[in-house]
Amino acid sequence: QALNPKATVPTIRDGPLVLNESNTIVAYLCQKYGEKAGLYPDSSPASLALAWQWLEYAETTMAEAQAPIFFHVVRGIAYPFSSAAKSAEEVESLVPGLEKALRGLEEHLTDKSYILGASFTMADITAAVQANRWFTNDGYGFPELHPDLFPAIVVWLQRLSLRQAFQDHVQGGMYAK
Repeated sequence: QALNPKATVPTIRDGPLVLNESNTIVAYLCQKYGEKAGLYPDSSPASLALAWQWLEYAETTMAEAQAPIFFHVVRGIAYPFSSAAKSAEEVESLVPGLEKALRGLEEHLTDKSYILGASFTMADITAAVQANRWFTNDGYGFPELHPDLFPAIVVWLQRLSLRQAFQDHVQGGMYAK
């Protein structure tokens, strides 16, 4: 709590700067350390808005729809953490929300290599964490969430899996299961 009074993760320190919100951290790191590599989109208002739109989509639409299913099915705990455990029927009732969130990403990626088009940028990072969690857990056993129904997401994840950082920090990290 010394670094982050909210006592949340993630939290980073870069010199005197302390940040503690996922998308803020992603944007900061990409702009400071990855701009020359193209991780931070060009500074046009449209490019930045599209990148932030997908960062937020992943953190709000995808993560919020996925978290209660993930924690119930994979970890066997209630989510939100202070809530009572959900029944199997309650969890199943949440599946259409995650299906809709995945369908939004699927439709967007259908004609693109990456979220903003031809290049990997910060817009891919948070959505990749969420999509990899779903993919790694085989749609949590729900037929309507099976990865075969979302081929553009699967191809995108395969493309991302060629990146060493994705292998080390997403596929092999705490975000997978």
